[in-house]
Amino acid sequence: MDVLLQTLGVLAAIVIGVRLLPVSGAGAFVPACLGVAAALSLAPFPANVRSRVQKAEKAYDRWAPLTQQQADAASFPAEIGIPTDFVVWFRARMKPGEAYFWAAGAAPAGAGAHWFPYHHQWITYRMLPFLATADPQQADAVMLYNLTPRQWQRRRAGQVRVTMFSKTFGIARPQ
Repeated sequence: MDVLLQTLGVLAAIVIGVRLLPVSGAGAFVPACLGVAAALSLAPFPANVRSRVQKAEKAYDRWAPLTQQQADAASFPAEIGIPTDFVVWFRARMKPGEAYFWAAGAAPAGAGAHWFPYHHQWITYRMLPFLATADPQQADAVMLYNLTPRQWQRRRAGQVRVTMFSKTFGIARPQ
């Protein structure tokens, strides 16, 4: 929005400069018009910078005293219901260079249509630098997310070693 207003200011200054100043010769007042345009377009710039710096300082003051786990919990609306403790627990059990597959169960009752994309995006971000795979056969670990080991083993053939965080959250590794 600020850029739009600055652009409009430049155009207005040029129009005003051309209308008010008599032009004689080969563009004698063009530099003057450009100077007026620049002055008018840059007038809101310091206030814009000041407000952005103040917003950044307020955000820093709000987030700086938090631990990583508190920041994780605060970075997503509570009504979405991401179990941040589980993600921290799962991440701690990953080894450098490993890839994981996110096996999600059904959304909880009343979770809404955006349950899966919100959770998937947040978890993918929080799991960095570990990369998610689209194929569980290529994964070193499987994140059981709102899914029991029995439900997961019905989907997958082969033996897996499962360690559970809670009843429906855990990690499965091929044996």
